[in-house]
Amino acid sequence: MYPTRRPKFRALSDVLEYGGSARKQEAADAALGGLMQHARTLQTLQDALARTLPPAMSQSCRVANLSGDTISVLCNHPSLGARLRQMGPSLINAWRLAGFACSALEVRIRPGLPTDKEVVPFRRDPLSAGAAEALSALENEINDEGLKAALARLRQSANAD
Repeated sequence: MYPTRRPKFRALSDVLEYGGSARKQEAADAALGGLMQHARTLQTLQDALARTLPPAMSQSCRVANLSGDTISVLCNHPSLGARLRQMGPSLINAWRLAGFACSALEVRIRPGLPTDKEVVPFRRDPLSAGAAEALSALENEINDEGLKAALARLRQSANAD
């Protein structure tokens, strides 16, 4: 048989900074900290984009990167990309007001970019009278106090709606 090689597990920060092994733990922590800071920066840019664009447009656009003084934005459709390019000066101004020294906007089209979906709240139908009676009867037959209490909570929460 062939000898099997055991996988060598590496920290994500090691891979990001050095491609394999960090020279020092401080360097590994700095790489991960830099990645987290970049993510916070992108979120701040996304927030400024969402405040500047109409709501329907902002749902289909995402800030992808900040590289030097260029901000890259992904959008779902070419017509939306054309509209973003037209709004470039106002977007750059909004990002400057948010504290970023940017001077260029790069728009990329990504048709598969997910849009924000409205969260539909969960709503449970109330128990029927027969189901409530059956739970109550089962609750009276059971000796286990924990299970009895759980059935009582189920019956009460289902009838509370």
